[in-house]
Amino acid sequence: MTFGAVQNDRDYQATRCNENVGRGITEMQVREVLQGPKEVISVRYGRFAAYRRLHGRELVVVYEKKNEEIEVITVLWVDERRLRRFGFTRIRP
Repeated sequence: MTFGAVQNDRDYQATRCNENVGRGITEMQVREVLQGPKEVISVRYGRFAAYRRLHGRELVVVYEKKNEEIEVITVLWVDERRLRRFGFTRIRP
């Protein structure tokens, strides 16, 4: 499944994993994180993780950049403790 273009300096295509629907995460929420993340960090295997606070909860999107596309690997709701374990540092209540 494809999201379409995501505006974030350049246009990217984003694909999402089907399991995100079962987690109660919408395509619009993923787009919000990718378009305006609070912080983006590099994680394993050349992937990136972005997070943003939505509706009082922290949403993390793990993705890969391939040429001019973004492929979403996974998306999950996390708490502050887990954000720190990922390596995020700009965490404020």
